[in-house]
Amino acid sequence: MTKNQRIRRVAWASPTLEAELQGLLKKPFWEKIKYNSPIIKTTLNDCLQVIWQHFSQGWSLKETAVQLAINKTYLNRIYKEQFHLTIAETYTWLRLEFAKIYLCFSTATITQAGSAAGFKSINYFNRVFKAHYHTTPKAVSYTHLTLPTKA
Repeated sequence: MTKNQRIRRVAWASPTLEAELQGLLKKPFWEKIKYNSPIIKTTLNDCLQVIWQHFSQGWSLKETAVQLAINKTYLNRIYKEQFHLTIAETYTWLRLEFAKIYLCFSTATITQAGSAAGFKSINYFNRVFKAHYHTTPKAVSYTHLTLPTKA
């Protein structure tokens, strides 16, 4: 398989970066919380809000637990039971989605996109992006930089 065959164009549902990111919140991942306990439901809901508000600042499980005033091991356990992902995996997923959308909707460099998404190391960003999407951030940004031609 050639490099060009691996790169697929994405049909975006929204015309802007902000609209596309808001669409992430409407995916099934963020839906119903299964716990019957109102305290756990509130904690998980608050956790999702903290993750959404601070993912681009490089926050991790530690900062999230401190913000919610809860033990990080307990928080990660109930979170994983609910969403089948750890908080670290959620942060990474959200950062990758943000960086991908940012690269597609802007003329930002790979470094700018990685930093804006909350990655502290651009080498790590490139490695994780390639492992997750099976292509490089550079290839994604070039794929979506097609400008309309004049008729």
